Amino acid sequence: MSHAEFIRNFYSQRLAAAAENRDHYDILDWASAAAQQARFQVLAEHLTAAFAAAPALLDVGCGFADLATYLAARRLPARYVGVDLNAELLAAARLAAARAENPALDLRCGDIFTDEHLFAPREFDVVFASGVFNLRLDNNAAFASNAIRRLQRFAKHSVVVNFLHRRAATKYDECFYYSPPAMLAETQSPDWETSLRDDYLENDFTLIFRRRAIKTNRNASRCATKPVPDVPQLCDISATNPT
Repeated sequence: MSHAEFIRNFYSQRLAAAAENRDHYDILDWASAAAQQARFQVLAEHLTAAFAAAPALLDVGCGFADLATYLAARRLPARYVGVDLNAELLAAARLAAARAENPALDLRCGDIFTDEHLFAPREFDVVFASGVFNLRLDNNAAFASNAIRRLQRFAKHSVVVNFLHRRAATKYDECFYYSPPAMLAETQSPDWETSLRDDYLENDFTLIFRRRAIKTNRNASRCATKPVPDVPQLCDISATNPT
């Protein structure tokens, strides 16, 4: 079974077992709404600091599109697009959006790590992935570092991703816990400036990647610039956790 099939099945089973009116965070295996929203708040702070106007935002592994609801409730403008492997979650998200009188919510079903036609390079200002790397696979660290390079392909300005922290007091067998120094080392790139946030939850941390400005080639014409090479195209997607 591929990573994508494993993750799709994991959430389909949780959705099928969900009681009526069960909270989204619970179906997605977060510990609480507050834990889910603490991750969103790190992104919100980045958006507020980095953008004067509404950025084009891609929410990878969007599930029920709870991030779109969170941003709207706080009046944080963004041109939101959500993508997820699981069509059942997206169907539920569209139904919830229609009930909330937001039927135009842009949600797409697909695998951003394998589908070459889903999005164009640098189509979004910001790419966000919350909980995408938390389920235990057979190669988590390598998958995550390769996947980040893939996400960077679609971002003009920044990529914001979170991970379960290895310092977590409680650990679950189905989840993978990461070392911040190791992930910083694995994802280093001359094209990206990286910062770490690990001050918002005991069991989580966020890496924020900002694309470095293209430098002018002083030996050529004043308009000449050094192109940023495309990131190699890589594997498939992961999802959230019981945290």
